[in-house]
Amino acid sequence: MKNFKRRVIDSGSSQNPFLAMAEAGISPREIKEFVIGTLMSYFDNLEIVEELAIDVLLPEVINIFKVKADPRMAASLDHVLKLYRQAKLVNPEASLQVCAESENDISNGLTHYWSCMYLEQEKAALSIHEFSFECFRLIGTLIEACIQPFLRDLLRQTRIVHQKTSSLPPTLKLGSLVGELFDTLGCTDLLAPPPWGIRLNQWRNMAQHHRTRIDGNAIIGTYGEHPNEREVILSRDDLMQVLRSIAAIFNVIKLARTIFFIDNIHQLKPLLGKITLREDARLLSLVTGISSQGFSVSNIQLSDTEAILEIVDLQELSEQRVVHAHQLLLPLWGSTQSANLIVHYSNQSGSYVAEFSTTGNACSQLNREEITLDEYLNQVSFTLLS
Repeated sequence: MKNFKRRVIDSGSSQNPFLAMAEAGISPREIKEFVIGTLMSYFDNLEIVEELAIDVLLPEVINIFKVKADPRMAASLDHVLKLYRQAKLVNPEASLQVCAESENDISNGLTHYWSCMYLEQEKAALSIHEFSFECFRLIGTLIEACIQPFLRDLLRQTRIVHQKTSSLPPTLKLGSLVGELFDTLGCTDLLAPPPWGIRLNQWRNMAQHHRTRIDGNAIIGTYGEHPNEREVILSRDDLMQVLRSIAAIFNVIKLARTIFFIDNIHQLKPLLGKITLREDARLLSLVTGISSQGFSVSNIQLSDTEAILEIVDLQELSEQRVVHAHQLLLPLWGSTQSANLIVHYSNQSGSYVAEFSTTGNACSQLNREEITLDEYLNQVSFTLLS
């Protein structure tokens, strides 16, 4: 939780545009309209957009704007999303089954992405040797652990489009995976980022096999097999751009699949096994969702039995806002599944401070419709602290 607080919560509006919007006085209704307006052009299932816009999809709105900042990446997103939908048109059952079968490996890969983010450090002050080591470490992990599971899923969908068998041997090497996609996907920028034109598997090999060296101010990478070895000569800025390009590729492929996955979530649910999301991913949706409602999250504390959410209201104090704050117990339970839930609420001046609490059992019973809303509210405690 310390890493999440430092990189997400304490970064405030610099990492959370919905918090910036709330701080600027934009209402929750206006934020939701903006979110839905942004998402509608990417989703086929507009009902799911309305249903999940705030609780689930806010991080994807941020990702969409990151992708749109680069026209080439925006075109790649459209291309990959179109391919997923073509696969479903060709063979709906096979396409959705592949998507479901890939989910565990993809979720496991995303845990490595969070670790990369937490361990990332400011690189400007590093010597060229440490700079090269750190950048290639991140490049190798992004490709091997984070991007590769998405590429396997994407290749299987591509094979469905071409009416070929979608099964892949577990031993399929990354080079073969990238090679087949390079020939069939129709979007080579995602597999050999320009201007270098070196395929992802070769960047991975340079990183993981430590095939790099320093010559003065030049960072030299060697790729390929003897006698066809080649070299790429990079400056610090060049290598930083390689890292950014590979991170952008990850964002595009992940975003396209996420849109397709959520678009078809009701059909996918019966096919999915138990998926364990890293806690950080669940909390990111919680924090961005709360921000869109005009609250700033100042802290989240988790223990084996308790989850405490501390929020500051960015709007004027009113009975309606206090009621709204106590409703956050339910999404807090949804994100943490804790046995005991507490929301600590204050207005901006700190002149009004209150605490709401309930049990995970009460939230679970309401979620399963075993008790009514009134019965649930009878199990919510309210304490005025100041």
